[in-house]
Amino acid sequence: MMNPQIRFGEDLMSRVSYVMMHPDGVVQMADSVRSGI
Repeated sequence: MMNPQIRFGEDLMSRVSYVMMHPDGVVQMADSVRSGI
């Protein structure tokens, strides 16, 4: 299984940047991880 968070960025810093620019980014990422489990 591929990491479902990859759509938010390929590395940690990209994902942090995504969350900083999108107010609901944390919720989106958490939902994608939950659905991948």
